[in-house]
Amino acid sequence: MNSLALQFEDSPDNTRKPIVIDLANHQGKQAEDSILNRQSAFDILNYKISLPTSDGLSMVRIRTILYFQAEGNYTFVHLDNGKKILVSKTLKEFEAKLNSATFCRIHRSTLVNLTKVSKYIKGRGGLVVLDNGTQLAVSTRKKEEIIDVFNQFFI
Repeated sequence: MNSLALQFEDSPDNTRKPIVIDLANHQGKQAEDSILNRQSAFDILNYKISLPTSDGLSMVRIRTILYFQAEGNYTFVHLDNGKKILVSKTLKEFEAKLNSATFCRIHRSTLVNLTKVSKYIKGRGGLVVLDNGTQLAVSTRKKEEIIDVFNQFFI
């Protein structure tokens, strides 16, 4: 048995017209879109990003980035090989440049690569544990949003 929903859409003549939506097909479409978004999120991991440093540019494969840590107008880029690169860009610039389906702002000073997250520990804001064991604090205000992101990202 299919579930139906009724929504209203504004038309060009400023009247509201009813639209019947088949929820079974609609949810299937949402799931399909989610899978496509997840696939495109993984595609970005194969690219490199240029990181402006004090001695030039470092080209780093995105999949090797664990997280970004803001430090004023600079950002530390933490890599999975243990290296830490100081970059003369703000966290906001990285957030705008990278795919929001793959990277998530968990705190005003931290942007994390979701593919590197291994665990979330409950708490006031909570902690995100990365594959290498690093624990990062989650902002209390972002806690619910982060849990929603995790539920959508991870199967």
